[in-house]
Amino acid sequence: MDFLISALNAMTSLLIAVTLAAMMLSRRIHDGIVIKAGLGSMALGFVVVTLHMLKIGSADVLGLQRALLLINSGIAVVIVGYLVRHRGAGHALRRITDWTDFDDEPMPSHAAKKGKPWR
Repeated sequence: MDFLISALNAMTSLLIAVTLAAMMLSRRIHDGIVIKAGLGSMALGFVVVTLHMLKIGSADVLGLQRALLLINSGIAVVIVGYLVRHRGAGHALRRITDWTDFDDEPMPSHAAKKGKPWR
């Protein structure tokens, strides 16, 4: 029964580690370097938990505590990165081109007929 629980914990930890690594390496998820570092730390922590559950390497409590430290620090880094990234989301960013007028060009006749905006 203990082996079954250890194997189940190892499989779920490995699944979580692979999912976190896929999130970190995905091009569709636009996160910053801070959030990627947190995801990497969590993935590494779950890999260490997997190795401990499969009894590869030393199976001591100190190793599991270090793995938990990696996971918890990764969670903290992701939270801080998220808060820093979305702190300025409500502020309007201004560029020098925001104050210039680009509407001096007349709309071409083919765009005016179809009702499409001129870009």
